[in-house]
Amino acid sequence: MTVKLKQSCILISFLMIAGCLTGCATPIGTQTSHTRILSPDEADNIGGSFLESSDIRTIASRMCPEILSVPEIANAEAPVRVAIAPMQNSTCYIFDKDILSRKLRSELAKYANGRVRFFSQNQGGQRMRKMIINEQDEDMWEKTLASAADVLVASRLISNAAKPVKVRLIAPKNVNLTDMNADSFMIMLRSAILEKAGGKISFLSSISNDGKTDTNKNVDYWLTGEFFAESISNEELQKSDASIIGWTINQSEHINLNKGSLLLDKGSSGMVTGTTVKTKKKPNAAKRLSVLLIDAKTQNIAFSKLLKMENKVKTGLGRADIILTGDVKGLHKAAGGNRSDYILVTFQLVDYRTNEILWEGEYETKKVTNRSAVYK
Repeated sequence: MTVKLKQSCILISFLMIAGCLTGCATPIGTQTSHTRILSPDEADNIGGSFLESSDIRTIASRMCPEILSVPEIANAEAPVRVAIAPMQNSTCYIFDKDILSRKLRSELAKYANGRVRFFSQNQGGQRMRKMIINEQDEDMWEKTLASAADVLVASRLISNAAKPVKVRLIAPKNVNLTDMNADSFMIMLRSAILEKAGGKISFLSSISNDGKTDTNKNVDYWLTGEFFAESISNEELQKSDASIIGWTINQSEHINLNKGSLLLDKGSSGMVTGTTVKTKKKPNAAKRLSVLLIDAKTQNIAFSKLLKMENKVKTGLGRADIILTGDVKGLHKAAGGNRSDYILVTFQLVDYRTNEILWEGEYETKKVTNRSAVYK
């Protein structure tokens, strides 16, 4: 066999081997993606040494019947209202800890048959409740002012008067409230009074700031009011210069500066330097209007009517009977790339009056993860 023939045979053999190797190889990134649908109790074989979905479901299924059998719930004549405290996580893992109480709450609601009631405690639900309640309050303003007008017209002060009573509006006081147009309320009240008075009351056209411009001959009574919030807080927030830069407010607020004041509308922003800024925010409290009819001669209050204009938006937690709370604790060890995790999940039912633990349940698991030599 000649040298050229040998070289040709070697080259052909090399090409055949290379072709086989190339045909057998799978290019990186061309593998088909695939998703398997698993039961929440089924292992995913991904590994990890923390809680699995099966653990969470097991915790809920085990603790639900124990909680429902607690005498304070099982023997209660009325539904027991439960407030859920945030779970505490003391492990080295970061996870959505509230998933544990959420699953347990769902399990209890499913099997309690009305014996247990929970409160909506998420922020989104509270914002929606506030919007609904505030809108309902606005729808009731006209009826509320009409009711006050009925009471005033039916009073002896007006019904027994020999001639039409002359009344002038005095600008009302808007005590520690924002977003409340006090003058508008009084004008609406005046309209309601005129509609129901049947000529027994006549209003002078202008609004007086303090009543001093009216003599006793021109007016019999001054109609005014005072708005106030049933709150023990002055709802005032002070901001330093550093925090004001780029500050955006969420609602209309009065900004009191060292030299004058500024009204910022919702969504407005800006930068204020060289001064201290104080703002009064709208309090979440029941807001009332005290309608006053003041004798122009004696300055005595001849008539008073207290009206509720807005309700405080409450979470309802003040009606709770029991607190459901819990925590997740862990004992963690690691050596040579391997790790061991002991996880203890506990829940407690607490009587908020006595702070006594009425029931406590626990769930524990221990998992060991062995790392391959590559990860060691």
